[in-house]
Amino acid sequence: MSQEVTYKVDDGVAVLTLQNPPLNALTAKVRSSLMKCIDRAAADENVHVLLICGSGDSFSVGQNNDDYGKPATDVTTAEICNAIEGMSKPVVAAIGGVALKEGLELALACHYRVANTQASVGFTQVAVGLLPGAGGTQRAARLLGADVSLEMMLSGKIVQAADASLEPLFDLVVDEQADVVGLKFAVQIFAEKVPVRRTRDMRARLTDAAGFQAAVDRWRKRIGGRSEPAIGEILRCVEAAALLPFEVGLSFERSAFEELEKSEQFRALSHMQIARHKAAQNPERTKGKPRVIRVVGVIGGGARGAGFAGAALMAGYEVVLVEKDAPSMERAQKNVQRLLDRNQKRGRLSSVRREALDGKLQANTDLVALSDVDLIIEATGPEAATRAQVFSQLDGIVKTGAVLATAWPFADIPHLASLSGCPGDVLGIHIPTPTQTSAVAEIATTPQSDPDAVLTAQSFIQKIGKSTVRCNAHPGLVGHHIMAAYQHAADRLVLRGCSPQEVDAAMRAWGMTLGPFQNADLMGLDRAWLRQKICGVDGSSGVLHRMVKAGRLGRANGKGWVRYERSNPLGASDPEVDEILKPLRDAISPEPHAVGPEDIQARCLAAMANAGAGLLKEGVVQRPSDIDVVMVLGFGFPSWRGGPMQAADEAGLLNIRNHIRDFADSDPGFWVPEPHFDLLIKNGQNFSDLNG
Repeated sequence: MSQEVTYKVDDGVAVLTLQNPPLNALTAKVRSSLMKCIDRAAADENVHVLLICGSGDSFSVGQNNDDYGKPATDVTTAEICNAIEGMSKPVVAAIGGVALKEGLELALACHYRVANTQASVGFTQVAVGLLPGAGGTQRAARLLGADVSLEMMLSGKIVQAADASLEPLFDLVVDEQADVVGLKFAVQIFAEKVPVRRTRDMRARLTDAAGFQAAVDRWRKRIGGRSEPAIGEILRCVEAAALLPFEVGLSFERSAFEELEKSEQFRALSHMQIARHKAAQNPERTKGKPRVIRVVGVIGGGARGAGFAGAALMAGYEVVLVEKDAPSMERAQKNVQRLLDRNQKRGRLSSVRREALDGKLQANTDLVALSDVDLIIEATGPEAATRAQVFSQLDGIVKTGAVLATAWPFADIPHLASLSGCPGDVLGIHIPTPTQTSAVAEIATTPQSDPDAVLTAQSFIQKIGKSTVRCNAHPGLVGHHIMAAYQHAADRLVLRGCSPQEVDAAMRAWGMTLGPFQNADLMGLDRAWLRQKICGVDGSSGVLHRMVKAGRLGRANGKGWVRYERSNPLGASDPEVDEILKPLRDAISPEPHAVGPEDIQARCLAAMANAGAGLLKEGVVQRPSDIDVVMVLGFGFPSWRGGPMQAADEAGLLNIRNHIRDFADSDPGFWVPEPHFDLLIKNGQNFSDLNG
C-alpha cells in the first residue's frame, strides 16, 4: 500500500492518515491512495468505522493549483467524496490545522466531523477564479445554509473551527489533538452503533425556501456589478442546492467548475498567484542579507508620509517623524493619529495596542533626530529642490548602514544617490496611495544600490504586509509609467469624440476599479499632467494642460473632468469641459468619430501592454509578470484579468500589435509597437514565456 495515505485498524476503526507534508495537498497520488484505502476499509470485515485525518499540522489544503485545468486521468476528489458519502460504514473526519478547498469538501462528505479548536477551514477557490467543485456548494448549503456558505465561498476567507457560525458543521470541537479526539469519537460511534448520516440527506437548512432564497438575493445584490465569472457561478450553484435534487445539483456544480477551469479568469488569477511569488525573488537575494531595522524615520507627514509612519508603527517599529516646522509637525502627528484611530475603529488594533503605539512615535522638526534610525523614508512631496536638499543634508546626519529611500515615484533617484554621500544605501520605495490599502510596493534601485539595502527595504515592506516588486529607477517607475500611457490613450479617445464618462464606463465594465478620468480627478489633474510630462507622453495632445490652465484640478477643487457637488459626490457632466476640448477636437478632426466600448477597451489595453513592453526593453523590470503585480495590487487593474501583460496574452499579441499599427494613423508618435511584439509573435510565444 502506498504511503501517501497510511492505513491502520484500531479497535474496529480504520484510521486513514494523509501523508503529504507539509500541508497534505490532494495530489493525484494522494487521491489514488486514499480511494484504495477507502475501498480496502469497505471490504474489511474487521472495520466498522473509518477515520480520515491528516499528518502533521494540517488536515488538507486541497489540490495544488497546477492540478486544475487538466484532463481527469486520475481519480477526482469529487469521486472520492461521493464514495465516502455512499459508504455503509460511518466515516469521521478529524480536522486539525487547516482544511481548505477540496480538503474541506472531503470533510463535508464524511458523515461526522470533529475538530481541534485551533483548526480553521475555508473555501479559497475563488482566489483563482474557481468554485468548490467536489460537491462543496451542495453540501455546505445543506449544513450551513445559504448565508454562511456564500460568505465563505465569495470571500474566500478562512474561519476558525470554533467560530459560532460553523457550529452546524462540527459534531465536536475540543482542545484535544484532532486525531486523538477523532479516534475516541469513532470508537464511541462503533460502540453505540451510530448509523451513517449522509450530508446529502440533511435538509434542515433548506426547509425555509423563502429564507434561503432571500439570503441568496441579498448576496447577489451585495456583490453588485462584480463581473468575475466565478462569483456568479458560486451564487447559482448554492441557489441550486435548494432547487434541484442532490445528484442534479452535483452535476450542475461540476459543469460550472469545468467551465471555469477553461476560463480567462482562472488563468489570470493563477498567473497572479505565481507572479506575486516570483516578484519577491530579487536578484539581490543571493548577494546580500537584510540589515536589522528597529527604528524607521519618516520625513514629511502628509498623506503619504503618515501612511508610512502608521504602517511602520502597526508593524512594531519605533518611528521618528520629521516635519519642517512646528505647525506642520502638529498636523503630521494628527494625520498619524487619525490613521491609527481609523484602524482601531475597524478592528485592526485593540484599544490597548492603539494606546501603546503613541509611545513609539516621536515627532521633531530637526533632521538630526534621524541620527540613529535604520531606515529613512523621504515623503516631502513633489518639489524636487526640497527632496535634493534633504538628501544632501542626510549625509552628515545618518549612521553608517542606514537605508535612505524616497517615496516619490517621479524622483530622480540616481541624482539623490549622488547627493547622499552613500549611494549604495539610496533607493526608492513607492507605495501607491492610499498607502494603507495598497497591497504592493515598488522598490526602485540604481546600479550602485547595495544588495543589503535592497533586501532591507524588501523586509520592511513585507513586514508591513505588502508584496514587493523590484525595478530599476525609471521616470514614474512601473505603475505610473503604465498609467501615463493609459491616460494618454484615453485623452486621445476624448479628442476623437468620446465623452470622459463613456471612456470611464467602458473601462469599469472591462474590470478597472476606476476609469482613467475618474482616476485623474482623484489624483489631481495637476499631478496627472506632471506624470504625463515626466513619463514622456504629454506632448501630442495637451489635454491635461488645457484643463489645468482652466482651473480644473479634479476632486480637490470640485472641478475636474466632471463637476463635483455635495448633492452629487460622484460628479456630473460640465459643459465647460466640452468648451475646453472643442479647439483640440477641431484640430484633429472636425467630425467626431463613433467609438464603441470594445474599441475603447482595446485601445487602452494596447497602450498599457505596449508601455509594459517598453519597460521590458529598457530592463526596468525582470519579467512581464512583475508589471502585472504592480498594476493589479496597486493601480486598480482587475485581478481576474491578471494584469496588462497577461491580458495582452489572452487578447493575442498579434491582435494587440495590429491594433497599435491601426491606431498610428491618429497619433503616430505614440502608437509604435515595441520590438518585443514582433519577436514573440515570430517565435510563437507570449509574454508569459518570459516570466521564467
